[in-house]
Amino acid sequence: FESVILASVFEPEGKGVGGGGGNVMIQAPDIRFSAKSGVTVNNRASTQSSWIHLIADNQILLEDESYITLEVTDIQEKVSVAATDLLIQAKDIVLIDDASISASNLGSGKSGSIQLVATSQLRLGGERTRITNSSYGPGDAGVIRLQAADLMLTAGTAIWSTSGFENFFSNENDVLNKLDMIHADLPRTGAAGSIHLDLSDTLYMEGGSEISTATIGVGKAGNILIGEKIQPAIVQITDGSRIISDSLLHAADAGAAGTLTVLAGEVIELKGGSQITTSSQQAGGGGIRVETRDRLHLRDSRISTSVAGGIGQGGNIDIDPVFV
Repeated sequence: FESVILASVFEPEGKGVGGGGGNVMIQAPDIRFSAKSGVTVNNRASTQSSWIHLIADNQILLEDESYITLEVTDIQEKVSVAATDLLIQAKDIVLIDDASISASNLGSGKSGSIQLVATSQLRLGGERTRITNSSYGPGDAGVIRLQAADLMLTAGTAIWSTSGFENFFSNENDVLNKLDMIHADLPRTGAAGSIHLDLSDTLYMEGGSEISTATIGVGKAGNILIGEKIQPAIVQITDGSRIISDSLLHAADAGAAGTLTVLAGEVIELKGGSQITTSSQQAGGGGIRVETRDRLHLRDSRISTSVAGGIGQGGNIDIDPVFV
């Protein structure tokens, strides 16, 4: 219970330039983390990169609040700590019951990239099951890249990339309650990272699941691109699930919302109060591009861009199917 694999680089007296980052490599037919067990790599001073590689022939399973955490923390001025990168590769990758994969930066260094490659299915289930990449300092958040035949998000799971949230607010309600914050208090955080999904068969989202990027600082929200190299045949978003990018701060130089691109080989379907949306309180709104070879079907759902105020412009919406 609560077993931990930890690799940490810490140079309190040095200049932050010596020593390689701590690395973790696990390779087996099957890999399972349960009962709050996990892997953490924390690069606190080294300018050399760190990494975690988990490679299995069959299945990699994270369950019961298990976690993989990548942390980049600058502890010395004028030192940009190198990123920590993650690669998870297996036939099936499953995260359930509040499991999490996260990367973050707390300084000028960029947070690491997260890459999951499943030759068959990638599945996330459970209300607090998360894949996140976040910037809490001046450095940018890294990219989240997922590749599989099928990606299934169920029961309120989320894939997030954010900028600025934990520095200033504990939740989105706090954001909305403090829209009158003065210019001097703007979070000086980097940009949120982009999210890239390459799927050969199906993207299925249900139960209020979410793929999103957001900023509450001067850094831009990341872009979301589904079908960059490999396009899913079917994209089905149901039961209040969302693909969104938001800029949530009232300020003249608040970061803009990101762009959303959804490319499918056959059908894109939204139903049951689902959304593909970008929005901005005062910065520019991100554009939306939706393209499918056959049919786009909306039932009690929406595709929208908006800007609430300021000089920012709403993003364009480009839709290119045979039938709508």
